[in-house]
Amino acid sequence: MWPLLDLRFLTTDAPVETPLLTRVGEGPRGIVYEVTAAGPHAWFPAAVEATQDTAVALSRVLAMTDPAALAIVEADVAPEAGSGSASVSRYEPGEVVIEIEAERAGLLFVSEIWHPSWLAFIDGEPAEVLRTNVAFRGVVVPAGQHELRFQYSAAEFRLGFGLSALGLVGALAVIIGGLLRQSPEPKSGT
Repeated sequence: MWPLLDLRFLTTDAPVETPLLTRVGEGPRGIVYEVTAAGPHAWFPAAVEATQDTAVALSRVLAMTDPAALAIVEADVAPEAGSGSASVSRYEPGEVVIEIEAERAGLLFVSEIWHPSWLAFIDGEPAEVLRTNVAFRGVVVPAGQHELRFQYSAAEFRLGFGLSALGLVGALAVIIGGLLRQSPEPKSGT
């Protein structure tokens, strides 16, 4: 499972013996390991299967020995398995951009958490984000060179931002109104 998670480091309370990890230090919070068998951030799996049942998808994913070999999408029909390469060109909060060279059209597995608020765009055109291997994202990419951009667009975030901005404007109005109502004391002439 670790290659799917795109982990670089792992901290544990107890020693772990596996060729996937190299011990790099120890601190007050535990033993620090570097993941030596980290996989790519995005790739074309060799095969794709579909299921509408999350429990079935989870059992298939947990039984996998090679996450690059198979992707399980939660859909009616499995997309084709593609081939090619992909690399992250920009990674920021709320936006991930991946440059793709697809030799054959098909599903690109992206080691990023799936959430319905993530939107995908291939060369600026909307694309469907498929829930893949229970917790990750998949996008069907056409053959050729493409830019895949993920953008986070949660209604809750926009609502919270709007309410915060409205609250700020209201607070400023109260402060400015209070300052304008204060009039200087008239000076008495002596």
